[in-house]
Amino acid sequence: MPTTLLQNQTWCILGIAWALFLSASGCRCISKRADWRPPEVVAPESMHLLSGEKLSRWEQAYAEAVQRDKADQSCCVDYYYQAAVLAWPCVDYDIQNKTQLNVRARDIYHSSLVKLVERGQDYGRFDPQKGLMIEMQDGQHTVPVFVRGFPWRPLEIDRLVPVGTYETDDVTRQYRADGLGVPLVAVHKQRPGIPFQKQQQTYSATMLLRPGDQPQDTFTLELVDSLRFGTTEIQGRQVPIQRDLTAPIAFALKDVDDPYIRSFVQPGSNSENTGLFMIEPYQPGKIPLVFVHGLLSDRYTWANMANELRARPDLVAKYQILGFEYSTGEPFLSGAAILRRHLTELRLNYDPEGCQPAMSEMVLVGHSMGGLVAKLQIAACENQLWETVSSLPFNQVVMSPKTRKNLGEAFFFEPVPSIARMIYMGTPHRGSPWARRPVGRLGSCLVEDTDETTRAHEQVIQNNPGVFSKEFSRRIPTSIDLLRPESPLLLAMDKLPTNPCVPQHSIIGSWVPMVGAGMSDSVVPVNSAIRKGAQSELIIHAKHTKLHHSDAGVCEIVRILRLHIEQCQEKQTQPTPASHGEFELPEIGSGLN
Repeated sequence: MPTTLLQNQTWCILGIAWALFLSASGCRCISKRADWRPPEVVAPESMHLLSGEKLSRWEQAYAEAVQRDKADQSCCVDYYYQAAVLAWPCVDYDIQNKTQLNVRARDIYHSSLVKLVERGQDYGRFDPQKGLMIEMQDGQHTVPVFVRGFPWRPLEIDRLVPVGTYETDDVTRQYRADGLGVPLVAVHKQRPGIPFQKQQQTYSATMLLRPGDQPQDTFTLELVDSLRFGTTEIQGRQVPIQRDLTAPIAFALKDVDDPYIRSFVQPGSNSENTGLFMIEPYQPGKIPLVFVHGLLSDRYTWANMANELRARPDLVAKYQILGFEYSTGEPFLSGAAILRRHLTELRLNYDPEGCQPAMSEMVLVGHSMGGLVAKLQIAACENQLWETVSSLPFNQVVMSPKTRKNLGEAFFFEPVPSIARMIYMGTPHRGSPWARRPVGRLGSCLVEDTDETTRAHEQVIQNNPGVFSKEFSRRIPTSIDLLRPESPLLLAMDKLPTNPCVPQHSIIGSWVPMVGAGMSDSVVPVNSAIRKGAQSELIIHAKHTKLHHSDAGVCEIVRILRLHIEQCQEKQTQPTPASHGEFELPEIGSGLN
């Protein structure tokens, strides 16, 4: 049989098997991308007399701008600028008097701003660091840009994208507020070599074109961090700005391509996305809040949670959100070892002297198997886990230095001292029946170890005949193998002592009964998700994949995080910094435009 035909048939069989496994496992099986559409702008009025009067000057400038824009002439930027400046007095009158008299002027103003951002960047006329270059009758001028509130520098902005409309199933509501200016997605390109920073991130911003604070001042552009500010001051008046806090998340989701599938089937194949990362540059004084995804998932599973938390100014002021991404096909002991190492390095990089109290108040949140990865960060293990796989002490087993290092990090550890609170969501502390059923065995068979790990495993088994358990001897256990309720490693891990100073909280789904296991969230039985000694336990009516998307789950996370702030303040006796630009949020479940 030709090789190509054989490969096609193999992939066809694997595809069918994979679809069956995903549909039965209850884990994320379809990439939920965002449908992103650019903003609509108003059309210019025809250049003729209206009601016996000529068009207003700002209407004429806007019509000219659109005409030049269609002709692909860079001078359209100059006319869009003129239109916005000429429309400003009418817009400002409405702001001062809180009226809605000049709807057309506001539409022209905002449409011109949208085009200034788009075309200014297209023609190389607009740079957030240098300003907007325009040609006037008296020569070339630079409109300065005043940047306010961001934790990063203007020169790190790769592009500003005006927000239009979007749809995504990954968030339950869109957090928006009306006001002056144009909401933007700021695409931030990080300098290389910054620890735990992804090269590209997206943030919410708002652009305004406004006069200066003094009568003699000319117009200036203002780029506002709309996550932290909801107003701007214009000539002594606080003016609400238009903002969209959900847009950066939707923009980031629009190109998601399901890397977690390849990461599960071929552990290590997506190494560029593996590890701990911050979604904003490090900010001293903020508590690290680390989210760990579960089996057959990735960092995007936390999109809705991030959307909800970032819409609450008190949490934005106190927490710095981080994510941890790992290959979910390999044993989660390996992922836990990587996270443990990265949490230590995070402290060494950003607080080497140990003078930032907030770095010692870290909170970990784990969904599904991610809760097991997180739990191992507060657990202590001497020989308990190793004794379940080997009849010889660790130092007597023959293995290469690299294998010894990797196994040592996975099987022997102490609690990470920076962690101060743990939250589990649908975590299978005592496994899931799905792991031992045919669909679970099928999923385990789909995992392909790398040649290097396979050789290392075979070598250590050959060098130590009869030493290792059946679970470890047959092959490197997959994460699914370790989730079997009868797995010796899982049972031993459930009994590991954890740091008694770290409060633990459980959020558990109760959705449908599972044969032989009682009520469950369709994947994890309730009795497996219960954590003995947890400070709080909330059982909610939600599926496994929706626990961290549900309103009840979000409310409980918010409650715990606010409790953590209160208790940290009691210990540190530090006042809470005032938050800026707070806008009214809907009640959970009420929705928002």
